Amino acid sequence: MYGARHETIIPCANKLRRESPLIGFVYNVLNKELSKINLAIDNAHRTGKDNVVVKLTFNFNCPDYIENKEVQTNVYYKIIEDLESKKYTIGLKIFPKEAFLHIGWKININNDKLEKMEEKIKSVLL
Repeated sequence: MYGARHETIIPCANKLRRESPLIGFVYNVLNKELSKINLAIDNAHRTGKDNVVVKLTFNFNCPDYIENKEVQTNVYYKIIEDLESKKYTIGLKIFPKEAFLHIGWKININNDKLEKMEEKIKSVLL
C-alpha cells in the first residue's frame, strides 16, 4: 500500500529541531553578543591593548517558552568555541546576576627565542 517514501501531514522531527524557536532565539542573541565582543576587541587592539574584558548579557528577556539558563548555556558555549577556534585566551567569570568574559591575544615569545634574538643582535653590533 505505502511506498518506501510515503509522505504524511506530520512533519519530520529533524525539521522541527532545525526550526526550533530556541535555535532562532539563540542565533539572534549570539550574533548580538559576537558583534559586541568584536567591537570591544577591535577598540582594545587599536589602543595598544592585548586583552579586554566584556560584560556579557546575563538576562536575555526570553519568551515564556524558553528558559534563560538554556539560552545562557548555548550562547556562552558558542562564544567560547568561536574565540578558542581563533586562538584567543579566554576566561569566564559568572556572578549571580552578571557575567564577564576576559579575552586575550598577547604574543608570548618564549625565553629561548628571546635569547636567540638577543644573541643575533649582539653578533652584529659595531
